[in-house]
Amino acid sequence: MAVETSSAGVHLEVVSPDVVETIVLSSDPALGGRIARSLQPLANQAASDRWQMTRQAAEQVSDDWRLATSARIVPVSASSLDMLRAAHNTLRDAEPMFRGGDSGSTLRMARRADAWTMKARWQLADALARANPSPGLNSCPPLLAVGGTATQVMWWPLMADAGWSENMLMGGALDSNALLGDAGWSVGKRPNFDTTARSDVSIVAGPQAEGAACLVANVTTLQGENLPGGYAGTMLQIRSPAVRFAAKTPIRIDLKVKTLGFGGPDQGVLIYENVAGPELGVLVRATPHWQNVTLYRQTLTEGETSVILELIGAGEVAVDDVKIRHWTASVASPLPFRQISQAQQTVR
Repeated sequence: MAVETSSAGVHLEVVSPDVVETIVLSSDPALGGRIARSLQPLANQAASDRWQMTRQAAEQVSDDWRLATSARIVPVSASSLDMLRAAHNTLRDAEPMFRGGDSGSTLRMARRADAWTMKARWQLADALARANPSPGLNSCPPLLAVGGTATQVMWWPLMADAGWSENMLMGGALDSNALLGDAGWSVGKRPNFDTTARSDVSIVAGPQAEGAACLVANVTTLQGENLPGGYAGTMLQIRSPAVRFAAKTPIRIDLKVKTLGFGGPDQGVLIYENVAGPELGVLVRATPHWQNVTLYRQTLTEGETSVILELIGAGEVAVDDVKIRHWTASVASPLPFRQISQAQQTVR
């Protein structure tokens, strides 16, 4: 938090506060009242925004719970229903304060309802994770994103291991250095950074998860300075051979990854593909043991699909057992039926 002084006065920037308390020392007894009157419109607007956003969030979480339970993915949770009921009751009690312009009381009630809503949302995410346990990192469906539960329900029958084809990626085992090159795994380095960082990519035997070898890539700094994170720190890009799929084909990508280093903010190994791009990728960092990464995608048009890894910052990554598979209609997904006796016991 920095205080800026100019000819117009002293400025203090506060980003996204829940509550701001201002202490003013002055010999003018009327100064506090003038400041309060000037800040009142801002306080009213902040309370109004918070109340409306909390109301929308509570409605969204309620819809997500109804969707997940009606699809028989998760059981009905009495505690979550109680939390959502408390959130809606709190917002209903705060509505007269909101319409009466009582910004302080509105904000306090909205924060209380927001806390109930967040607890119910986390319980839904936990229930979805327990219903389909995964030992690794997944990209799509995003459990806590807006609309993520609908995506979760849609992809649910496809998230088991059964029903997927054999590996369509040539050279996914990464057992030979001959797989590196224009016809196989291609490597791109960031230009004009030869004096800042050094990078190396090879296929070596020893640290592999299975098979005879694995791909190892590393980035090291040359001047002793830390590399930045994000796009500015992307030093290396590794792309797999392409696999061609028809339009509207569900795709599953699996690979094993372990990393060393990448200790700075927004650093790590970003894993994605060219269908959805880096926005829906998975950033892997601080994983000294082999970690499974799974991406679920669906093609929009006919085209080629490749796995892309970007090294952001300084560190080392080992990659092994890369698979690109498509969904086959030969295996039918089990219908979410249950015995009528169990349903009757639930109703009781």
